[in-house]
Amino acid sequence: MDKFSKWREEKKRIREINAEGWDGYDWNENQPKWPLTRILKVVFYTIAVIVWAIILFRIFTSGNDEYEKMILLNDSAAQIYPAQSAEVIRIHSATDEQEDGSVLIYYPVYLPEADNFQFTARVNTRTRPAGDGEVGYQFVLKETADGETNYYPLSYYAMEKTFQYRFYRLCFESVEWKENGTYTFLLFDEDFVPQTGEHPYSASKAEFSFVIRDSETYCNTTTPDEEVFQKKYKNKP
Repeated sequence: MDKFSKWREEKKRIREINAEGWDGYDWNENQPKWPLTRILKVVFYTIAVIVWAIILFRIFTSGNDEYEKMILLNDSAAQIYPAQSAEVIRIHSATDEQEDGSVLIYYPVYLPEADNFQFTARVNTRTRPAGDGEVGYQFVLKETADGETNYYPLSYYAMEKTFQYRFYRLCFESVEWKENGTYTFLLFDEDFVPQTGEHPYSASKAEFSFVIRDSETYCNTTTPDEEVFQKKYKNKP
């Protein structure tokens, strides 16, 4: 019986020694500091929490649903959409093939009643710095069809800044939809000067280019929800 009592007392004493507080001590200052394994565990879990916090922060700050799925109307387009005709051509670009993550393209559509081609571009200003002007870049839509090439400068737009990202809804007017046409988005520096000749906006001079639609791109006619249509645009400076 004495041996059993001594064993229980010893076990209790060991439990008290190992029952440490967050600072490595409890009321008994004779107990040891944290063992190395506990320190490593705390460091590991702290790093894991920080990494997940950064990942979640980037996810929530790199997206903007309103701009990604917006159809932007100026005065001219608003006379037609969405009241008289809400049908648009939805262009399903192969955005998963975009190698340059500094610029991403979302929700390209064509408004056939207004000859209006538009899409959202998300630009990471850390990897692709903007200029000092209101827009920060030059945006051009290039159309190639039937052996001819046409360039459409930006007509009007909307923009929102979120941390290092800029979300642009870019709209190009007077674009005639061509079934066999290839439509390429070109991004130039703000101070780029168009060249003379047939190709004032050469793709080789662009900072970024992406084929939004070609003969293999899937397109379909759809009627978006009315709340997708927005009218809060800025005219091209």
